[in-house]
Amino acid sequence: MSQEHYLKAVEEMDRSLPELLDRQMNDASREDHGGIEEPELGIATLNEIDKLLSVYFCPDSKYYRNNVLKERVLAAVNFLVRIQHEDGTIDLHKCNYHDPTFAAFRVWTYAPWLRFLRKADLKNQEREILEKVECFLRRTIPALQSGGFHTPNHRWVCASALAELSCLFGDRRCREVAEEYLEEGIDCNEDGLFSEKSLGVYNFACGLAMLILAENLKKPELMDYVTKVLDFALCFLEADGTLLNTFSFRQDRGQRMPAFEYYYLFKRVSVMRNDGRYAEAADHIFRNNSLMSNSRFNPLSFFLFHPELKKEGVKRQPLATVYTRYFEKSGIVRMHDAPFSLTFAEGSNEFLVVVLDKIDLRFRYVTTFFGRGAFVGERMRRDGNSYTLEHKVAYGYRDLLPKEKRSEKIPWSETVSLRKWIKIQRSETLMTLILKPELNGGELRLTTQGCKDVLTVLEILFPKEGRLSFKGDTVRLEDDIYLLKEGRLEYSKGNVFFEIGPGCGAHSFVNLRRDKPGKKDRISVIMTFRTPFDHSLRFSYTDGTRALRKKLITGE
Repeated sequence: MSQEHYLKAVEEMDRSLPELLDRQMNDASREDHGGIEEPELGIATLNEIDKLLSVYFCPDSKYYRNNVLKERVLAAVNFLVRIQHEDGTIDLHKCNYHDPTFAAFRVWTYAPWLRFLRKADLKNQEREILEKVECFLRRTIPALQSGGFHTPNHRWVCASALAELSCLFGDRRCREVAEEYLEEGIDCNEDGLFSEKSLGVYNFACGLAMLILAENLKKPELMDYVTKVLDFALCFLEADGTLLNTFSFRQDRGQRMPAFEYYYLFKRVSVMRNDGRYAEAADHIFRNNSLMSNSRFNPLSFFLFHPELKKEGVKRQPLATVYTRYFEKSGIVRMHDAPFSLTFAEGSNEFLVVVLDKIDLRFRYVTTFFGRGAFVGERMRRDGNSYTLEHKVAYGYRDLLPKEKRSEKIPWSETVSLRKWIKIQRSETLMTLILKPELNGGELRLTTQGCKDVLTVLEILFPKEGRLSFKGDTVRLEDDIYLLKEGRLEYSKGNVFFEIGPGCGAHSFVNLRRDKPGKKDRISVIMTFRTPFDHSLRFSYTDGTRALRKKLITGE
C-alpha cells in the first residue's frame, strides 16, 4: 500500500511540475528570481521550493536530475537564501514580518533536506544546492535562539526547530533553548487536544513538534503526546477523509478540511509502533485526498527522507466506525456511525454539527439579550447518554460618574471604568443533547431562565444543494431564511435523509445585533422563542439502505 502511495505521489508531482514552473520567477534580473508565485498573494515566496527538490532528486520521476530543472532548483535555493533577513528571520507576508516562528516552520521543511543532501552522491552544481540549504538553516540559529512568538503552538515549533538545528550542527545552545521551552510545561490535555483546540491545523503541528523533539532530544516520553494527538484525530476523521472543527480557537474554526496534514504522522508512527489503526488512517487519508499537490503538502519528500516507509509491512486494522466518545477535559461529545457523525461541543458558536456523508448541518442559537451574540457553551456535564451545555450572561446599564469626577471633563472613552453597573439583568441557557442508543439521532432540549421576554433564535444551516421540505406552518422571511413555526422539516440529498421538529414561532425578528451574517452557501431554517421557555426537538437521520432494512424488519 505504501509503495502505491509513493508511486502516486511521484505521478502527481510530475503532473503538477509544469504548472509550478510556470509560477516560478524566471527573470534573472528580478530580485525575486527563483521564487514561486503564491496565487493568493500575487508575489513570489519560498513556500513550494521543496516540491522542486522532491521531483529533481526522486529516482522514479521522469524529471530526475533533469538539467533544465536543475537550473530552476538552483535559482530557487538562491532565492531561499536571498529572501532571508540578516538576522535569520523571514517574512510571513499574510501577517508577520521578521518572523522567527515562520523561520522555524521552514526549518521543519529544510532540515530533512539537509540530511538527505549530505548523504546523496552530489555532482558539480548540485553541491551548491546543499550549500544554500545549509546556509539558510545556519542563519536561522540566532533568530531562533533569541526567540519571539505569538501563539501557544509557536513554542513547540520553535523548540523542535532548535532541536533539529542542534543535531544538524552540533550547537549545544540550540538544545539548551529547546529545553527552556519545555520547562514551561506542555499544554496538551488528557484528551489529546492542545490549548488552541485547532484540530485541523495546530494540533497536528504540535503533534509533529513533539515527534521531532522526542527524536532529536532523545526524550521518548514526548511520544505520548504524539499518540494522544493521533488518537483524538482518529475520532474526528470523517468518511470522506476530512476533519470538521467547530471548536477551534484559530483560523480552522468552522472549517471542514482535508486531513492530509496528518498523513505523515499516522504513517511514521504506524511503523514506529506497529499500529494497524494508524496505518489504516494514513491509507484512508491518502485514498480520499489524491490531489495533494494542490496544497503545500508534499508526500513525495517523506518517502525520499524515509525510504523504509515504502516497504512497511504494518498489518492494517479496520478503523472503528460506530462509537460515542465523551472528551471530558475538552467538553466535546463525538458520535460516529459512518458515514454519519455528530459533534456537540463547548466553546463553539456552532454548538452542534451533524455530518451526513459529504454534507453537514450546523446548529446555532442567538439571543437579543443586550446584543451579547451567539450561545457558546461554557462547560459541559454528562448524565448517562445526556450531555448539557450551560451559558450564563449578565448585563445592565452604566451609572453617572461619581460626583467628584463630574467636573473634570473626562473624555467618554476614559470614563467607562469609572462608572458603576446598575440594573443588572441575568440570563441562563441550558442546551441538552440526549443521544439515542441506536446512534441515529436524538433529542435537543433548550431551557432558559432569568430575564423575561428576551427574543431568541435557534438556527439550523443547511447546504443549498439537496431538497428541503416542511411538514407544518412555515414562513419564508428572506431569500434563504425560513421560519418553522410548527411541525417538522425534512432534508434529503442523494441517499441521506434528516428530519427535525417540532418548530416554534414566537416572533419573526432575525437581524440580531452582534450576530454574524448568514453564510451565502447555506439555507437558514430558524425557530424563534421568548424567554423563559423549555422546548424539545427530536431529530433523526438515516440513509436509503438503512431505511429499507428497517422497513423490511419492522414492516413499517
